Amino acid sequence: MKKVDFRQIDVKNIDGGIEKADVSKQLGNLMYMQGQNIEECELGKAIYHNGEVELTQQQKDMVRRFIKPWAFIIRSAIEETLNKE
Repeated sequence: MKKVDFRQIDVKNIDGGIEKADVSKQLGNLMYMQGQNIEECELGKAIYHNGEVELTQQQKDMVRRFIKPWAFIIRSAIEETLNKE
């Protein structure tokens, strides 16, 4: 399991610097409202309320499915966070 804080995602800005982004509310709400099963809805609720959650590989894959249509820069930053050991 991997602990991820969706309130502190490192996003590269246009000047090459790093800014912290809080995507917990947007991602959590999206997963809760559009989840296809109870696991996705419950994970969305946990992300929304806690910001920081421990994710299994299956849950990481759930998050990836929901961020697929997001902007490249944000999606890449979340992917990098999910892939860190």
